Amino acid sequence: MEKDDCDDTWVRELKAHVARHPIVILNLEERELHGLKETRDGIRQFSLTREHDDARGISTPCVCLFFAEKPRPFGGQADQPAAYAAVFKTKGAATTFDSRLTIRRGVEIQPSTPAGLIKLFKGEKFERDIKNRLNKDEPLVPLGQKESIKLIEKLLAIDANRGSLRTLAGGLTKPQSESIERQQLDALRMALRTFGLPEDAPAATMNLARGSKTGLTRLNVHEDGVIEHDARVVPGYEFIDSDVRGQATFRKGHQTLEVYTANRRKLEEAFGVDLIYLNLFHRNAVLVQYKMLKPQGGEDTPTDWVYREDEHLQKQLKTMRLFSPSHGKADGFRLSREAFYFKFVRRQEPETSTNVLLPLGHFEEILQDKAFRTARGNVRVGYKGLDGRYMRQKAFIDLLQAGYIGSDASTTKHLRALIDSVLSGDDSLVVAVQRLTHQHEKDSDHQRLMREWAVDAKQA
Repeated sequence: MEKDDCDDTWVRELKAHVARHPIVILNLEERELHGLKETRDGIRQFSLTREHDDARGISTPCVCLFFAEKPRPFGGQADQPAAYAAVFKTKGAATTFDSRLTIRRGVEIQPSTPAGLIKLFKGEKFERDIKNRLNKDEPLVPLGQKESIKLIEKLLAIDANRGSLRTLAGGLTKPQSESIERQQLDALRMALRTFGLPEDAPAATMNLARGSKTGLTRLNVHEDGVIEHDARVVPGYEFIDSDVRGQATFRKGHQTLEVYTANRRKLEEAFGVDLIYLNLFHRNAVLVQYKMLKPQGGEDTPTDWVYREDEHLQKQLKTMRLFSPSHGKADGFRLSREAFYFKFVRRQEPETSTNVLLPLGHFEEILQDKAFRTARGNVRVGYKGLDGRYMRQKAFIDLLQAGYIGSDASTTKHLRALIDSVLSGDDSLVVAVQRLTHQHEKDSDHQRLMREWAVDAKQA
């Protein structure tokens, strides 16, 4: 490649994926392009049908490319040509004769026309082959393995494409069930649900630091809303600086959720947590530490799910106790001023409904109960042993959204200042900040709406 990507694992994984699942060129009909402009998700995600023979032999999930027109800028004279890359996620029988194709994570790429794409190969080995395939009048045109790898390399060499292709790569695979990345993704999704958005809600903007791995690439984003930066510092960060790995913003009404993934060595030392959620509207904060429940009695048919004390627990408890709520007058009403929670997650199971949470105070009581200790005195918390005394995630989110749990206002202010001062390290932490939307963000959203209205008016 023309760019140095030796430190970018996702680039190597993307190239390996297209070698196994070659790129496909999707030719959309005029009526389909027109219809997509009127849908809520537009180019970002859609489904369509093609005859079985058209989709035969295509290995999914794979990257697909297609060309369309994006809405004209507000006040412009005409729609503009655009090229898109997306995840061709699945294909399945829709009718006796047709296959249903599922397209996800559509993102805009450069160059914007077939001619521009051909120009990337000018004078090179695959120029004629790429030109012939782009000119084919067929619904689906698969590329060869070598052409796919070369095309990805060409697209990645264009700086404007790297962020978009990075989020695309995040949708091609799933994190391993027992990985830290899966835990980080769960924390990100919980932050979205706490904010009142579905897990697949698209980010209005996403900034990714080059050379750093972040679970944000597993989330959705508007087709033109992602940027990758060469520098580790992403401009515009409110209180996190040089160790940020990525940042995304989500909108709901007049409020904005900022989600950061960041290094955490000193934050781990300070708090012992994996997720920090700061709600600047209700002025409350919660800090969540993940713990894994392992199956007992056989992984296929477990009789219980159990957490056994790990090497980090006592240190984490020690740091959490430093921030125990005082007994003085609370700054803002709370049902509980407890800021720290343990989230127990079933290992190897993606279903989040089985996860439960315990506030630090309840967990402290459990530590004093011999029923939750092994013969050697180590902590052993069984799912059945809790006997229903835990909080389901939905209840936790409802209380957090209402501002009924978490630190009081003055403590939240101190926590935020402390986060700013200690952020550094080499592991992954998720920080979510809920706040009012800034005026410049409202202006940007308004411009997007105006572009959409202009399209609607033109079609009417």
